[in-house]
Amino acid sequence: MFTFVIFDLDGTLVDTIDDIHESLNCTLKHFGFPPLKLDKTKSYVGDGMRKLVERAVGEVNFDSEIESHFRTTYSENIVNKTKLFDGIPDLLKELRNKQINSVVISNKSSALTEKIIKYFHMDKIINDWYGGDSFKTKKPSPEPVLKALEKYKIEKEHAIMTGDNHTDILSGAAAGIKTCFCSYGYGSTASSKPDYYADKPKELIKIILS
Repeated sequence: MFTFVIFDLDGTLVDTIDDIHESLNCTLKHFGFPPLKLDKTKSYVGDGMRKLVERAVGEVNFDSEIESHFRTTYSENIVNKTKLFDGIPDLLKELRNKQINSVVISNKSSALTEKIIKYFHMDKIINDWYGGDSFKTKKPSPEPVLKALEKYKIEKEHAIMTGDNHTDILSGAAAGIKTCFCSYGYGSTASSKPDYYADKPKELIKIILS
């Protein structure tokens, strides 16, 4: 059994894609760009807001004003349609019952990460959370994972990183811990090689407790 679980946020604990997608298309419309289809937006998330906007408008068209507009729009609409994935409440209860510590490491800003976590009262169970601006580097860098392990004095063999994007898997693997790819999310494994796969949160519970 793993005694320390590191979660990604978007696509792992919470289904945020509708709010991200609508906020992004609102921004694209404002600046005269064509809207994206949902599947395209899904393929763009996972590396932080700047990279999301850059992919949406094209690197040559990227401007900080566009990014700022998206950040503001999304912040104002962050929990309109966002919801916990089915099975996540049971997963969190199981962590609490088994006294398993957990943290969230997201590539979105720490402020927005906290806003979502507290909105769904996950702060009652999850020990801590970090955003893409919490450390000098973000996922796929191992730094956020290593910092969390250091803070809680966790031996690597007792920890697991869970996420729906190759950046999560690469971050955990580079830090020397086991990883689990959550295929019910938005991303892909790309060239990363997770140790486990979870097609739904119920399977994730079994992996954590194995």
